[in-house]
Amino acid sequence: MFSNSSKQSRIDTLIGEGTTVEGDISFAGCLRIDGGMIGNLRGDHSTCTLVIGKQGSLKGSISVAHFVIDGSAEGDVRVENNLEMQSNGKIKGDIYYKNLEVQLGAVIDGQIMQGNQLEFASSAD
Repeated sequence: MFSNSSKQSRIDTLIGEGTTVEGDISFAGCLRIDGGMIGNLRGDHSTCTLVIGKQGSLKGSISVAHFVIDGSAEGDVRVENNLEMQSNGKIKGDIYYKNLEVQLGAVIDGQIMQGNQLEFASSAD
């Protein structure tokens, strides 16, 4: 399991259950999605954390430093540091990561590629 330093306890932005957001989002800090989102997400690679809760869903590409998923995502995922797939997590798309934790029950439908930090900077632009 990843150290607590890879997770933030503070949520800076919340997309709540029953809410759907359409459009691209760029963020810093921690973004939690318990509702739905259609669009691309890009975070500040040095500090950002994306959490998709059990009821949350996202359709679009993701580029973040840390990612915890217990809901679903459809699109390519680039994670500079830690990707944690919890037991209900589902990703349909290619995954580029540095560190990966997958709990029993999680589903990945796509290619999984481990990379280094330089690859993330050039591929996320």
